[in-house]
Amino acid sequence: MKTLETFIDNLFINFEQTAKIKQAKADLLDMMEDKYNEYLAQGKTEAAAVGQVIAEFGDLEEVAESLDLDLNTDTHEDPTKQYRVVDLEEATDYIETQDQYRPGIANGVALIILGVAFWMLLMGLSDGPLPISLEITSVVGLAFLLIAISGAVYIFIKNGSEMSKYDYLEKEPFTLSPRASTFLVEKRKGLQTVQPSKIAINVLLYIIAVIPIILGSLMNQHWTFIGLATALVIVAIATRQIIIVGGASTPYAVIFQEEEYEVTKKADSRLQALSQVYWMLITGLFLGYSFITGNWGISWVIWPIAGLLFGMIQVIWNGFINKAEN
Repeated sequence: MKTLETFIDNLFINFEQTAKIKQAKADLLDMMEDKYNEYLAQGKTEAAAVGQVIAEFGDLEEVAESLDLDLNTDTHEDPTKQYRVVDLEEATDYIETQDQYRPGIANGVALIILGVAFWMLLMGLSDGPLPISLEITSVVGLAFLLIAISGAVYIFIKNGSEMSKYDYLEKEPFTLSPRASTFLVEKRKGLQTVQPSKIAINVLLYIIAVIPIILGSLMNQHWTFIGLATALVIVAIATRQIIIVGGASTPYAVIFQEEEYEVTKKADSRLQALSQVYWMLITGLFLGYSFITGNWGISWVIWPIAGLLFGMIQVIWNGFINKAEN
């Protein structure tokens, strides 16, 4: 089970990964999985079973004898890799702070999309319901978009500065205390039961957003822009909710050091630096191309292409690193 594997990795994070330690980790996983299945058979929920198992096996000193380990001599503890221990209060503060500031990030993203929507709406109304030329509406729309972007950037910087005190959780390896693991495993399980349905509703909104675009394209140019503006409003609403709902699982991935926050991935600071530079360049390319050409309806493809390219860069990078280490 992935949760138990992650917990065991964190439990042994301060120890050199010798053959004996790896065997001890495998034996402990077998013991925990057996007890987990036993609790399930007794009628406990998955979250309750995981929490009970972690509470029972979470103290390494208590299970060392059954694993044939002498913590004083056999573990080969590496004094250069003493990672900090994150307790329940610290982990909970991080998750609650993320939950507090995530709506602000979502609002900032939605604000940018609404800025583009307002620009499209003005272009649709120009030389029609509004006695204003397309050139004037373009300037007004661009000005409004820049204001929206400025507001969003302010929100991002403000929230980012508030969250910077937790950077070590995302960038540095640490050990999660057994008490924190027990509590947060069950709490995340409750989140996972309601999250998929909420995400599905907002994905449906993305599909619905196509309808006004199709209807507008069947009429004249003015209605095409109005349809696009309507679609962007729907996308802004859906995106805001996806960030709020979907992003709720990210703090738990950080705390349990899973996915892109795994210890081995945190260790490569060079790739992190490359990632920051890469996405700054992509953002500059997107904004520069969009503003110069005005092709906002096309320029969005830069993001999925950039994501695929960065995935390839990661694979090549990790290949070179692994080859160098071997």
